[in-house]
Amino acid sequence: NAPLGVGGPTLVTDQKLCNTHLGTKGWLVTPKRGRLAAYDGTHFHGVVPGCGKAPSVSEHTLGLEVPRRITFMIAFWKEIQMRPFGPDGLPGSSRPLPNP
Repeated sequence: NAPLGVGGPTLVTDQKLCNTHLGTKGWLVTPKRGRLAAYDGTHFHGVVPGCGKAPSVSEHTLGLEVPRRITFMIAFWKEIQMRPFGPDGLPGSSRPLPNP
């Protein structure tokens, strides 16, 4: 299993944005090194917060090794309209990579 403090599990539900009712089912995927979760991205999903203590700035400043969770996400779209970068310049869905 993943070390403490790397975040909570990913929750995937059977609810979609187009639904007129709340979801009735949900699945938790706990963090573990090398774990892969594949699901239909049109279902509501996200990381459940509050699992473990978040690393503080002072821990990083002191050079302490703090465990981190890195999530690599790939999405496959049948159709997509590319969006321009906003004034914040941050990457996001439907935006070109690298930032022009």
